[in-house]
Amino acid sequence: MMPIRIHAMLAFAIVLLASAANVSAQGRPPPPAVVVAKVSAQAISDPDRFSGIVEAIQEVDIIARVQGFIDEIAFEAGDQVSGGDVLFRIESALYAAAVAGAEARLAQAEAQLLNANQELSRQQSLREREVAAQSTLEAAVAAQAVARAGVEIAVASLEKARIELSYVEIVAPFAGEIGRELFSRGALVGPTSGPLARLVNTDPVRVVFSISDRVLLDIRREIANGNVPDVVFRLDLANGEIYSEPARIEFIANEADPVTATVPVRLIVKNSDRLLIPGQFVDVVVGPADPPVLPVVPQTAVLQDRDGRYVYVLGENDTVAQRRIEVDSLVQGGWAVTGGLEAGEVVVVQGLQRLFDGVTVTPGAAARKGD
Repeated sequence: MMPIRIHAMLAFAIVLLASAANVSAQGRPPPPAVVVAKVSAQAISDPDRFSGIVEAIQEVDIIARVQGFIDEIAFEAGDQVSGGDVLFRIESALYAAAVAGAEARLAQAEAQLLNANQELSRQQSLREREVAAQSTLEAAVAAQAVARAGVEIAVASLEKARIELSYVEIVAPFAGEIGRELFSRGALVGPTSGPLARLVNTDPVRVVFSISDRVLLDIRREIANGNVPDVVFRLDLANGEIYSEPARIEFIANEADPVTATVPVRLIVKNSDRLLIPGQFVDVVVGPADPPVLPVVPQTAVLQDRDGRYVYVLGENDTVAQRRIEVDSLVQGGWAVTGGLEAGEVVVVQGLQRLFDGVTVTPGAAARKGD
């Protein structure tokens, strides 16, 4: 009986142990689920922003220099024109006739001068033989001078007529974009009629803004030391787009505004794609040319206690380790880290409530370490 009783007790103990082990296995909580993200590396800068306005470097009102009816408009509004291109033609008949008349008057004056020269030559010959009076010779000399002056007047009149004839073709003084015509074909225009159109050169353009004297002081100090200032000027457009072309300084005013503590600055910017137009407002961003590159950790990953800031870093076998970090500033994307963390490491960004150093977690599959 004794062996049977012992065997029964052993069997009962084994059943109890197995049952307890099963209960223990069922009661152990699963590893907490977390969301993780890689630490990125970003160029960190804290740029200054100023409001600027775009101006054309060259702009002019096209005005008629002679009076007449518009015979031709040789452009479409918005055309890109080259310097010397004809924009308007004014009827030329009157001015061509004026040139022809001036040419005839010049021929007449030259004939009169020829006659005066011949008469003077005769009077000189007669005077040498003491046949003509001295007064007659002097009159011939004066007549030659008058005839010579008449030729000079005729030459000037012809030149004036030719210039006025050339003005019937109104040309672009420089390359640029021509606006809409303000007079139609057949309209009578002249020097007092006002602008016929407006021509603007928009490549490159000028951006005018006022920079704080604090930022300008740093730039001037670099220039005074013989260095190229470690700054770049960038334009941000109204839709948030960053303009692709860099800007360079054209002019810095020699006086500051004592009320605003700013100094007017002019930049030159290429504008081959014509995105910038005169009168447009832009943000001028002034920042370092070579900003430092630092790890950036999402803001939601950073916790803080009385000892400072820390994160949970995902390690081997999906365990997390608490890591103390040093941060610089908040940037787009999170905290810029100056110590304690490297770019490429993986940190927990969600599910931080139940974490402690060394705990095993179930990280989000989409952002596991090494992805």
